[in-house]
Amino acid sequence: QINSNLSCKQIRDLPPLKSADREQIENYLCHFERLCKLHQISADKYCLYLASKLSGDLLNILTRLNEEEVKNYELFRENVNRKYLLNGDHFRGKFYALNLELGESNAEFVRKLSEIFEKWLKAEKVGETYEDLFAFFVAQKYYRKLPTEKAIFLKEHDQDQPFERIL
Repeated sequence: QINSNLSCKQIRDLPPLKSADREQIENYLCHFERLCKLHQISADKYCLYLASKLSGDLLNILTRLNEEEVKNYELFRENVNRKYLLNGDHFRGKFYALNLELGESNAEFVRKLSEIFEKWLKAEKVGETYEDLFAFFVAQKYYRKLPTEKAIFLKEHDQDQPFERIL
């Protein structure tokens, strides 16, 4: 009970999210998720804790969920990701654009790179096997070599199994 009260207090003490900038939203939600995991708060309570921290479009996304859906934080997160384009293309761009900053250790750079890579793979719904990664990277190279319109068409029409038809 004491740990639970401490958890609630630390999350209650988080400042409200005031920015509509997608980088700020992503950082805030990642920080919030880590706090919840650290304090062993069950995922079905995430939205309950988060509701008082949101405003504007983010609060609208949350309030549009029905009583059952509001227990599904992943559904809320998917809606936020869709609204703010926190998708595979966003994380791919961040992954390739990331540079070692002045004074940053190699270990910290690799950690940041790994986190972005995991977000990219999650956004693209890539499985965890070698074969899944192999198919994903071959498909990525294939898409980059196609005319833009054709690549977009293929990605939009192969959402359930995007790499099956290519390989």
